[in-house]
Amino acid sequence: MFKETHPILGTRDIQRAIAFYTQQLGFKLAFGDKADPPNYVGFQRDAVELHMQFQFEHEMETIRLRFLVQDPDALFSEYRQRGVECNPNSVHDTSWGTREFALYDFDRNALTSRDLTSAEKEGRCPHLCLQPDTLRPRQPARVALRLTDSVNQSSWASSRSLKR
Repeated sequence: MFKETHPILGTRDIQRAIAFYTQQLGFKLAFGDKADPPNYVGFQRDAVELHMQFQFEHEMETIRLRFLVQDPDALFSEYRQRGVECNPNSVHDTSWGTREFALYDFDRNALTSRDLTSAEKEGRCPHLCLQPDTLRPRQPARVALRLTDSVNQSSWASSRSLKR
């Protein structure tokens, strides 16, 4: 029933993230929603697909995974029989063309199960189908990296400008 997993990383600056993942890490922008600037994009490199979503500051610590499943209705029914609380309380069709439901585990990790969009089923494009050319960053971006050692309560930070 489960087919793929798509990790969803949070970002406070989607344009900066697009620049970093495409220009620095070598991913290709595969899709994005139609908002300006976009709130949700996907990157692809080789067989790996990575999703990214704008997040407010208080949401940044939540891990998000999207599972591509064969039948979200059947999985939702199975989870309900096992007493799992889902949000919303039903499977629903989205404006971006998927049928899905979501839940949080006991650590507040968000788990969404979805099916293929009609465009994906027809092999036309990944979901949301926005052309990557429309999502190019408009200005140079600055990237910051902070690594934290929770045992020693220390951190290391780096910041640099990205070149076009």
